[in-house]
Amino acid sequence: KVAATKSNLDTLRSRITLYRAKEGRYPETLADLVNKTYMDAGVRKPYLTKIPSELISSTKGRNEHVARQSDEALTNEGGWVYRTDTAEILVNLNEPLDRSWGDYTGQKPSEW
Repeated sequence: KVAATKSNLDTLRSRITLYRAKEGRYPETLADLVNKTYMDAGVRKPYLTKIPSELISSTKGRNEHVARQSDEALTNEGGWVYRTDTAEILVNLNEPLDRSWGDYTGQKPSEW
């Protein structure tokens, strides 16, 4: 679950970077990555077909996302936080993982 969440986080970060390269600006919200398209070798494609899931806060995964400024606190509700002023994407969990997470014990998902 940790590896999948980190991979999904990397996917979101790379799609935000691609959006910036193609559109000349960062997305206003993560929904822009699903709703807008770009040309790829003559084919129109969405930046993402769906927002990937964060798998730490829920066994079924959460793809909910909120937009926040960097000076606003995380809600720790799971899912993603998109920092609109810095174009950062974070896991919306700021509490250290407990020992049930093995090697990841003590890590804060928001710091990945």
